Amino acid sequence: MTNIESKYKDILKKIRLFENGPASDLLKSYGLNYEIIFGLSIIDMKKIAKDILPDHEFAQFLRTKDIRETHILADLIDEPTKITLEKAVQIILKINNLEAAEQISYNLLVKLNFAPQLALELINSNHEYSVITGFLLVSRLKIISEPEDILYYIEKGKKLSNTENLIIAKSISRAFRNIAGFNSDFKKKVIEICEIIKRENNTFSDLIYEEVVPLI
Repeated sequence: MTNIESKYKDILKKIRLFENGPASDLLKSYGLNYEIIFGLSIIDMKKIAKDILPDHEFAQFLRTKDIRETHILADLIDEPTKITLEKAVQIILKINNLEAAEQISYNLLVKLNFAPQLALELINSNHEYSVITGFLLVSRLKIISEPEDILYYIEKGKKLSNTENLIIAKSISRAFRNIAGFNSDFKKKVIEICEIIKRENNTFSDLIYEEVVPLI
């Protein structure tokens, strides 16, 4: 047995200690498409991850398993300095649910030194969950060196607001709220764009407006 296989065996033992049948059934009812779902909470997975040293190779191995919990643990233990832009895009292309998009954005992508560039690439993707992940990543960014990037996020959000996809609309709202907190000029721009979106009266125009303007 290799070292990685041994570590994987130990991880499965720890996962099973926190297994939650009702939660597993509920997650399956939400449409999460994994072969196995143990039903662990995010808090429990973070507890498990605390005992694992950062390990990019092991994180890659965990992502090969069609198990909800190993994918989230991979995001928690991966080494940001060993991930390239191309590799990040490849990982995200395999995402097919909102939870996975949220967890990789919050636990891993935001730590990448090229996170703003990655967000730009993702929101221009034709892959639905890449776009969602891109806007979720924007919603977590704290420092963006290029104002042009921020303006692009806003304009792209406006363009994609004419969507029939509720999750994309909500991810745009979250990105807009974060951008509005950068400074007063960006807050003003976000409000201006949200007012335009509202007037366009698309399927989720009102939702985007109400999830942004009253909350910033």
